[in-house]
Amino acid sequence: MLLCAMCITVLWAVIVAAAEETKVQEKSVEENPFTSIRLRKDTVEKLKEKGRKGESYDDIVKRLLEKRRR
Repeated sequence: MLLCAMCITVLWAVIVAAAEETKVQEKSVEENPFTSIRLRKDTVEKLKEKGRKGESYDDIVKRLLEKRRR
């Protein structure tokens, strides 16, 4: 009986910890407006060539997309 009570206590602690971790992850996603995308190295080099001094990859992609719309 004691072993079962200890198992339940440990399980409960794991469940609570997982719930807290989920809350932290959800908060991080809401606070961070950025994402990650995988690009081939040659694509990154092409973006660097198109970029201007001080521009982020985000800036370069936005500028190229806006230019394409015109």
